[in-house]
Amino acid sequence: MATTPHLLTLPSLLLASVVIFLLSSKTSAIGINYGTQGNIPPPQQVVDFIKTKTIIDSVKIYDANPDILRALSGTGIDVTIMVPNGNIPALANVENARQWVGANVLPFHQQTKIKYICVGNEILLTKDNNLISNLIPAMQSLHEALKVSGLPDMKAKSPFMISAYPYFMVDPNNVNYAIFGPSNVITDTKTEKTYNNMFDAVMDATYSAMNALGYGDVDIAVGETGWPSACDAAWCTPQNAANYNINIIKRSQNIGTPLMPNRHVDIYLFALFNEDGKPGPTSEKNWGLFKPDFSPVYDVGVLRGGDTGPPPSSSEKWCVAKQEATNEQLQANIDWVCSQGIDCKNISPDGICFDNNNMKARSSFVMNVYYQSKGGSEEACNFSGSGVVTTTNPSTSSCVMQNVKGGSVHGT
Repeated sequence: MATTPHLLTLPSLLLASVVIFLLSSKTSAIGINYGTQGNIPPPQQVVDFIKTKTIIDSVKIYDANPDILRALSGTGIDVTIMVPNGNIPALANVENARQWVGANVLPFHQQTKIKYICVGNEILLTKDNNLISNLIPAMQSLHEALKVSGLPDMKAKSPFMISAYPYFMVDPNNVNYAIFGPSNVITDTKTEKTYNNMFDAVMDATYSAMNALGYGDVDIAVGETGWPSACDAAWCTPQNAANYNINIIKRSQNIGTPLMPNRHVDIYLFALFNEDGKPGPTSEKNWGLFKPDFSPVYDVGVLRGGDTGPPPSSSEKWCVAKQEATNEQLQANIDWVCSQGIDCKNISPDGICFDNNNMKARSSFVMNVYYQSKGGSEEACNFSGSGVVTTTNPSTSSCVMQNVKGGSVHGT
């Protein structure tokens, strides 16, 4: 998580890789690393912010946090789960791997779009022989566990995921080359390709090394890259961080590199928030695009319509289905509400709030309509214990949930 301030030579770039398993083939435009070290808002509020206020469509989390995975349910956001380094030795055992998949993937995969399972983070750089020796066995065990679990659309594929940080290689006399600023081009004498920024050079150095080993056809993904807005050096400013990340976002749009033209690379920016709970130097607390109150540290164009405000205030309330509610309870709630004179056309197959794969969303919509029709009384959201009142707006871009107090009556 951007904690290794060493010079990333080509060998260390390769060592910085995170090996991953692909569960879904859909590519993403903008990915973000979602860390939680510090005074970070609750997962549901964070996920609502990502979904409704930004164009970010993919997140990477640093463990299988069930609260985050539940919050991501039904959002359509691609999710990458990292297996923490400490779990690797145990996961070399197939039975342990099956238990891990059973506890951390199977309960969520139907409604949460789990894209990658990352096995550890910068394992070889730890120089921990126990982790290193168990890395491949853990990968093999997890692959077998995923296969026997019958996950839909599972593919065996291993993109090579690296942490690419020009920040840790910056030349104080040529900062612009690291942040996509105006600088003299550098020509690779072997390939005769020219480079006007360090990120492209890092990517092509990685590709060249893989190609030399016979793996040039293996996909490359960038699990972490970014630039801190503050540190103990002059080149850490919001302006430099914005310039770097704006250009990284452009490179997620199939721009490619001199050696890999027009090639799509999944890229995850580091990071979503400034995390004041992280140890280490000033830079470690200042990698975020946003502050914990959701205000932007700087603008990189990921907010929808220029919106810079936080999520709705706690004075607004909605009724939604509890995370643990069963499909039988959810369907019963739909049937009962629709029998009470509530117009349910918006969750019919042609309705604007119909989602065939998300029973919870359909049930929550009609439960909330009923709740609002009763003036927002607590008992109107009981639904035999399967409903809960929330101050976090459950609306999506296509389905706006009614809130009489907040004045929103759309989607009804």
